Amino acid sequence: MADERKGRLPHFLCGSDPGHWRRLQNLYGGIDPEFRRRAAVISTASWSLAPERCWESLRHESRARHVELHPAPVFIVGHWQSGHSLMHELMANDPQFAVVRLLHSVLPKCWVTLEPCVRRFLARRLNRTRHVDDLPLSLDAPQGDDFAMASLCDVSIYHAYTFPRSAELAFRRAVLLEGLSDDEVRKWQQTYRGFLQKVAWFTEKTQRCVRSPDRATTNRLLSRNGTNTGRIPRVLEMFPQATFIPLVSN
Repeated sequence: MADERKGRLPHFLCGSDPGHWRRLQNLYGGIDPEFRRRAAVISTASWSLAPERCWESLRHESRARHVELHPAPVFIVGHWQSGHSLMHELMANDPQFAVVRLLHSVLPKCWVTLEPCVRRFLARRLNRTRHVDDLPLSLDAPQGDDFAMASLCDVSIYHAYTFPRSAELAFRRAVLLEGLSDDEVRKWQQTYRGFLQKVAWFTEKTQRCVRSPDRATTNRLLSRNGTNTGRIPRVLEMFPQATFIPLVSN
């Protein structure tokens, strides 16, 4: 499998906006000197994608915000390494579902605008399989949505990877929602819902679905997010009819 490693991929926060990147550094403890060069790359990429994010916000996200989501999404939850990815991979083959893909997660604020460029750029860099479990890897592979949330807000378990000395803080904020005010929780819910609306809208757009007069909603959402295990009551506030599939390692 070593020969499949095609080089370092861009950091997943390269698609975030500069203000968000600064807030993360202030919240989780800043950057150690030996990683300032990597942080500078994230900052440069963040600024360079500003026109694309602005265009997408005006051109596409305004449409996505009017999407009425299916009232009963499906959330795969449970502890990591319990089989989430395989379950997600299998269920994603059902055409009734709108699924968060790797493409949606790497650039959640501008993937629609940059899709052709991103596909050409990452096609030469992506491994054929994931090195942790050998599942197929591509831009269309199902992906956990908390990965995208790392670029959209400060409530994501993946901030523990960027700021490992603040991993417990990131865990408590993202999984348990500890230390968050009601306004911050509502902001996270709005951001999360907005991202899922965009995924549902894009899925229907790419499938060229023709909405019949009696069809008021898009495809049913299928989400994989172990972080939601600790915040099911808050997810139910957003989707009272949601279904949860909890996985447990044997």
